[in-house]
Amino acid sequence: MPSQTTSISDLTCQLGLRAPYTKKREDWALSPVVHDLYVKEINELLSRYTHDCNEDIRASSDLSSDVVDLLLQYGSRIWPPPLVARPWLFAVGEPEDKQHLYPRNLYFNEAKDRKLYVPAVCESVCTATVPLTRPGSRRLFTS
Repeated sequence: MPSQTTSISDLTCQLGLRAPYTKKREDWALSPVVHDLYVKEINELLSRYTHDCNEDIRASSDLSSDVVDLLLQYGSRIWPPPLVARPWLFAVGEPEDKQHLYPRNLYFNEAKDRKLYVPAVCESVCTATVPLTRPGSRRLFTS
């Protein structure tokens, strides 16, 4: 029976974000904003919620509020309007999106797209269990 667990790479791909780690480690280097959001801010969320079980994390209105605040700070720079270069994001149909998890371009200024970000980022916090930096801590990404 296939696993029902969603991977971090699936969640970031659903948001259109290229892999943070490539052989050349250059994808997120194209956007310091993406790097800061995930390496600094999301890891800070992980440190605050690491003591909770995933069910409690998913049900946390505090986490949702924290994610909304982060997205208000970073969202328009990561998912800018059309015609702005976005090399840190997939283009729809790119071969790297092998599972076709990014079926259309997302734009933070569109309300229907903003509804997708909070659940995906919250689920990233729940899913991030490795690499462990010390017993009992979770880190999503490292710089």
